Amino acid sequence: MGNNPGGLQKQETMFAYAAFVRRQKRPNSIYRNHPGTDLRNHLTQLGRDKRTPFYQNVHAFVECTKASNERDSAVILANVRQYMNGMKNFLRESGGKRFRQLVDDAKRKDRLMVFDLDAILESIVYEFVVEPLFDFLIEALSNDHYNNVVDMIENSKDIAKLSLHDFGLDVEPLSPDVMEVVRYYLKKMQAGRNPIDKLDYFLNAITVVVKSAISSETLEPAAIYTDQLVPLLVWMLVHCGVMTAEMEVHFIQSLVHPCFVAGEANFYLKSLHKAVDVIKHPQHLLENYKTRPKHVWRTGSGYFDPSKELKVIVPDPATGVPYSATLIKHSPHITASAICNTMARKLRMGNPELCSLYKLVNGEVTLLESDAKVVDLLKEEYDKGNICYFVYMYEHGQITWPLNSKPL
Repeated sequence: MGNNPGGLQKQETMFAYAAFVRRQKRPNSIYRNHPGTDLRNHLTQLGRDKRTPFYQNVHAFVECTKASNERDSAVILANVRQYMNGMKNFLRESGGKRFRQLVDDAKRKDRLMVFDLDAILESIVYEFVVEPLFDFLIEALSNDHYNNVVDMIENSKDIAKLSLHDFGLDVEPLSPDVMEVVRYYLKKMQAGRNPIDKLDYFLNAITVVVKSAISSETLEPAAIYTDQLVPLLVWMLVHCGVMTAEMEVHFIQSLVHPCFVAGEANFYLKSLHKAVDVIKHPQHLLENYKTRPKHVWRTGSGYFDPSKELKVIVPDPATGVPYSATLIKHSPHITASAICNTMARKLRMGNPELCSLYKLVNGEVTLLESDAKVVDLLKEEYDKGNICYFVYMYEHGQITWPLNSKPL
């Protein structure tokens, strides 16, 4: 169906608001009467004028990078990102009188609070640094990840034989229309040359998958929880044939500024990286999916038993979005207080007395007493058929998506 697959319009309408919010934060967002349009046009002219220091500096860097003997893609990407940061600072400090005037004008026009100087500068360095180097960067990534791509192609043949239920997911297979939409976004991600565009297409794809999940028991929309996201991504990558996902992750994480990969986006990228690891090393998955105990759940490429290790989730204090998960080895009788002390040491908390351990089941958060036996509580919930999480956070804090199925 070309570039407009069936069902695409319906799905895009469903996620219109989420996409709109994301795109306002994108560095290359340009919409009608944007207060920063004149500034961006001015910087674009500087980047194309061979007489300007900006053009000469960038051109020299691009040529030197291509001529360098360095072929390690991680080193090259890190150097490019470092140079991008330097050029943004150069434009801020040496942009000239016209630059400062346009910045002031944009701030005066900014009634909707949409002007973001850093986002505009980011889009400029994408255009004049990343774009000329794109083919060179992809070649370096391809050389470094070629063997992994070959392994993933071979491993995916066996993984493709597993159903969603074999992955431990009680959801129905996605409809052909939904899969066509997901493939459309993933192909756009692979074809994209701008790292922020690649990120946006990936987020669109996973949003469609998460919002389209249907429970096998109730045939109603199903909530996708944290530990279910990695196997869902494995299934998605295998059935959409995206075996270059590892290259995409490295390209995005290395070149997109951290401020544009925060919250849900960061969580999704980390989950994508874990899904790639599962496809690269599928032995445990393929050998144990039929006999896996229900109280053993997955993390990354393997599984861990809560009788030996516990995973404790830490949400961002400002947004409530989970940004890390820590594995804690423990005794069978470990208490909530002991876990709090361990987490305080691991995170180097300055005021650990303000934090507590919580149990999260079906979106309901329960504060645990200091002497609560955590492993016993976990087994109780699994015996009831519930997915149980432990959350270390400030008292009266919040834990938001993806644990309570809140959308993007």
